[in-house]
Amino acid sequence: MTDGNSNINPSETVPEAIVDRVEGIHFVVIAVGTDINTIELEGIASEPKQENLYTVSTIRDIPQLKEEIIGSVCDGKK
Repeated sequence: MTDGNSNINPSETVPEAIVDRVEGIHFVVIAVGTDINTIELEGIASEPKQENLYTVSTIRDIPQLKEEIIGSVCDGKK
């Protein structure tokens, strides 16, 4: 979960995420707010991006993503 922008070593964020994905880590990205760096978030999220990258306006909107995120992480199994 992020505010949509790296704050520490932003030039290393995507390369480190790529290394982690190659090692088998699955990233589901949830960005909260309106000032988000979509390119960076797409670089972090696992494939397919449409199932692993979510944006919401406020933290109160996160519960609405519950089923989609469960489906992404659990291959649709509940």
